[in-house]
Amino acid sequence: MMRTLLSFLQYLKQLLNPPPDQKLDSEEKMRKNKCYQFGNNFVFLLFAMRVIAVKTLKLYANKKKEAAQSLLSWYEEACKAEWKNHNELKAQIGNASLIGDKRVVFNIHGNKYRLIVDIEYRLQIIFIVWIGNHKEYDMIDSKTVTYVKTH
Repeated sequence: MMRTLLSFLQYLKQLLNPPPDQKLDSEEKMRKNKCYQFGNNFVFLLFAMRVIAVKTLKLYANKKKEAAQSLLSWYEEACKAEWKNHNELKAQIGNASLIGDKRVVFNIHGNKYRLIVDIEYRLQIIFIVWIGNHKEYDMIDSKTVTYVKTH
């Protein structure tokens, strides 16, 4: 949470005080950055995805060290994403497998691991459902597997 807040504050600082080489006029800059001005008030619209059950990723990364960097890369890409539907997701991550209306399977670490998530595009939320290696994935039903709370 603190990292996200710091990133957002850095973003605001850059937006309000751009480097001298950026010659965008204020209207174009605000439109580009989803910022709208109402009188003296500025409203920033943030559409990035929110990932739920990140603890599951952290615990798995601690257990399987070789997958840690790939999981971090997936997490960072997912947090920056603004997918509004399956088509936009597939355009960005072509090897993602779509299962039903909300469920998606991502290949992690060169397809050595599988990550199953449910995505609520309208709410911009990704819920981590399951993660495991390919052998474990072959033993489950990816359409019906449910989240098991980690302690």
